[in-house]
Amino acid sequence: MSKTVQAQLPQAFCIPTRELIYSSAYDLNRLSGQVQHLLRGRATLDPRFYLASISPTSWNPRVVVISRDQDIVGVVYAKERKIAGISTGLIFIDTVLDNIVTDGSIDTERLVEKAINRLFRDRNVRGLRLFISPGKAEHRGVQSAVMSQSLDGSHAPVEHHAFLRLPANYEHFLQQFGKHTRRNFRYYRRGFELAGGQYAAEMTFEDFRSAALRLASKDVVGADAEGLNRALNMLAEVKRPLLIGLRINGEYVSVLGGWHESDRTTVFIQVNDDQDHAKMSLSIVLRAYLIEELIRQRVHTLLFWAGVGEPYLSQCEPGRTICAFVDRTSFSWRMVRRFSRSAIAWLPTPMADHLRWIAPQHREPEGDLAFLGSPISIGRLRNAISRLEGWWFDRTRHVSTNGAVTLDGLSLAGDHKQGLMYLPSRSATVRLALRNLPIIEHHDYTFVDLGSGKGRMLFLAAEYPFRKIVGVEFAMELHSEAQQNIARYRSRKKRCSKIESVNLDATDYIFPHDNLVIALFNPFGPEVMQRVLRHIQESVVEYPRDVLLMMLFPELATVIDPRDWHILKCTRRYHIYRLKSLK
Repeated sequence: MSKTVQAQLPQAFCIPTRELIYSSAYDLNRLSGQVQHLLRGRATLDPRFYLASISPTSWNPRVVVISRDQDIVGVVYAKERKIAGISTGLIFIDTVLDNIVTDGSIDTERLVEKAINRLFRDRNVRGLRLFISPGKAEHRGVQSAVMSQSLDGSHAPVEHHAFLRLPANYEHFLQQFGKHTRRNFRYYRRGFELAGGQYAAEMTFEDFRSAALRLASKDVVGADAEGLNRALNMLAEVKRPLLIGLRINGEYVSVLGGWHESDRTTVFIQVNDDQDHAKMSLSIVLRAYLIEELIRQRVHTLLFWAGVGEPYLSQCEPGRTICAFVDRTSFSWRMVRRFSRSAIAWLPTPMADHLRWIAPQHREPEGDLAFLGSPISIGRLRNAISRLEGWWFDRTRHVSTNGAVTLDGLSLAGDHKQGLMYLPSRSATVRLALRNLPIIEHHDYTFVDLGSGKGRMLFLAAEYPFRKIVGVEFAMELHSEAQQNIARYRSRKKRCSKIESVNLDATDYIFPHDNLVIALFNPFGPEVMQRVLRHIQESVVEYPRDVLLMMLFPELATVIDPRDWHILKCTRRYHIYRLKSLK
């Protein structure tokens, strides 16, 4: 840089910076008084709020403080992952929610690069995991750090915080949803009010804390002790807390906590007494009141911390967040990551989730430093793994169920002829769902797979002693392949010998009079799904029995009416429902 140009820059830019890592509660509480000029009035950027958000059993505080001369010019909030109480040397930074602050004398890109470089100067740090938005300054800062230190880098898409934009009035908000969902919003809210329920638009912190702890003592949804204590600690630190609830007969049955900021409102925790009030859908009712009030207050954005389910998810902004994996290049650490990546597909979900902190879902070739420049083809990797699993499944059972098949040109049974292409189900997902069915005696149940295709799910169900296993497939060609597979099927795990495939439209199938487990892997659209659900209910009215619904990667979960079906298990990969008693 020439002397002329250098003279034109502010003097602060010419002074080198110093980077320190703060890890103790004492240092961070002291830091709070030193960084108020950086916070722009946002309590969620305060070190005290950060400390409250740390779960001590899962994380160690790691905050990078960057100063120039005696002045603090930037802070990067990070934390070290602990597994089973053991520090892993893996650092997590969430840049999506303003965990990086600067006074403006140093830009965000440079701040991120300096923080990463400082963290890797600590020999105990093995790698970083960063949630970032592609194309932004944080993204470029990670790229610069990878290039300057020759680190291993890769990334994968992640499900993260959900941002819901609020329209000008509540009716416009409801019109964004389908007819069925709009009816549910109005139906449950009207039912709550007819039952004498009241909405509390403001709660004191003590009332909120007391209600939340009381609900937690009943072991209700959303109330694990550690998570609740963390939430209460965080809410105690914000300047404008959001504390609302629902009361019946003077007692709180649902509470929701978060905070207001200048540009948005954040929902952090909700605890509902769904055990004693299962038919009221308290979550929907309380959020409806909240959204109507926020619209009236002209709040434009509602943030659901760590994401939200349907029906809200479909209306949230489709922002893309990726997790960047930045690692040391040592041979031993590369071997650990390679082993972990290979083991993920074969381990139970809790153990696999731990390994995902170690092993990225995709690995770029060595030397490719543009790993954050374009979207990763994680889909191709998953498809390759799926095909390999399918090949192994078929080979060890003497069947042929692998490969996708479109319905074009196939002979379809029934009058409706509405269905989706055949995709074989993932063995690990099906086994996980089957293990979580609330069944003690499998021989009391008949297993029915609607849209069974070539029959893979039938053979997975045969690993349990069901009374009978039936596949319903309306494409004649797929049904014929399923019959051939049934004839060839051999496995040491086989515990049910009564397996059959029938060539029928799902709406024409007459369900057995036994207790039922009905499986679906998105075989048809919402119209056919609604007819099938009505058919099931009519059958149960005529012949009362227990009916369980097992939906894999349930794209049609919004079709399920909670007035008729009780949800027993809800994960990203599968849902399990039980039909309520019908009169």
